[in-house]
Amino acid sequence: MWQRLLQWFASRLPPVASLTQCADAPDSSRPLEKMSYVAELDALRGLSVLTVIASHTMSAYVKNGVGVFIFFVLSGFLITRILVNEFDRTGKLDFRNFYARRFLRLMPALWVLLAIYITASIVRGGPHERACLLSAASAFAYFMNWTRAFKLGPEGALGHTWSLSVEEQFYIIMPFLLLILLRLFRRGSVWKILALMALTSASWRLSLALSGASLARIYNGLDTEAESLLIGGAIAIAPAGHMVPFLNKFRLIPVLCLTAVAIFASWDQLVQTLCWSVISLCTAWLIIVIMETGAKKPFPMMSWLPLVYLGRISYGVYLWHAPIGIWVGRHLSSSSCVVDFAVTLGLAFGIAAISFHTIESPMLKLKVHLSADRPRARATYQNLDSGRVVTNPAVIGR
Repeated sequence: MWQRLLQWFASRLPPVASLTQCADAPDSSRPLEKMSYVAELDALRGLSVLTVIASHTMSAYVKNGVGVFIFFVLSGFLITRILVNEFDRTGKLDFRNFYARRFLRLMPALWVLLAIYITASIVRGGPHERACLLSAASAFAYFMNWTRAFKLGPEGALGHTWSLSVEEQFYIIMPFLLLILLRLFRRGSVWKILALMALTSASWRLSLALSGASLARIYNGLDTEAESLLIGGAIAIAPAGHMVPFLNKFRLIPVLCLTAVAIFASWDQLVQTLCWSVISLCTAWLIIVIMETGAKKPFPMMSWLPLVYLGRISYGVYLWHAPIGIWVGRHLSSSSCVVDFAVTLGLAFGIAAISFHTIESPMLKLKVHLSADRPRARATYQNLDSGRVVTNPAVIGR
């Protein structure tokens, strides 16, 4: 059975050659724009969603779901590369197409979840029906992060959509911000400005923690979580420089730091606000090593096809894991948190795989019609929105 599953995973991924082939060692003085597809980034998504589920089902052993912040850095990196490459190719940014692509990538799967959640709430009825509907409205409007930060309403089983809200709000702001910066400043200054903005966000978060702000406020605000997204954006533009050999040589340091934070960091305002910066910087370290070392494969495990596939469907896994985890806790909870983790992951994986192949992928194909240049649009669909990195300016930005 496992052999058949692995064969099925492999059939859903690009040919092995496209996962592993790359040019000779790139010039490290240039920004990160090397490979058409980097399987390890999908694998990093897969590891991220595993840590999130583990923190929710095995909190006695995994105290922090570092995966959310890894997602943030990856999102900032990927979106910034898309926008910068479009600007390099056309001298402008097509906001309409950008937001249409984001809509087709994110909305359908979320709407299916919300439709099922609302239907189940109405059928179930009872005193919690109104709270469930209000939480669904907050998730639908991508407002859940502020709902949680200021306790504006119930979150129900959809509290985890706070991170989707943060990313969506970032997507609204980033294209305008980046266009202004690219037109006013040299490329070497743009990444430094983004890094300075990330430092400002981290400093603001630290000041809130020191002033006694609640953990909910510090954890959920776009202003306090922009650091991770902006760090991702900064490394997408910054030249790799001569630090790559050093970063690659000591590439296990960020792995160990992320593991230590996940297992040992306490949920204290000050500890957490410092740990989130550590997570973001360690993730940036890993992305640089992955992108710059190419075919040398610094982390062989991250070429494992099932892990890569899990990364490809990680959006759906993240969407479904929380309501499934709550249901498992109420109806199937065992004496072993490992069993709860396995059941939650298995159910979320199954639903996410169905969602990816029946809802998300067909929706993404519609994006071909957003461009008059169909071949380029098709290349963008095939490479960007399956969680892949396309860095060839000829196929980005449509």
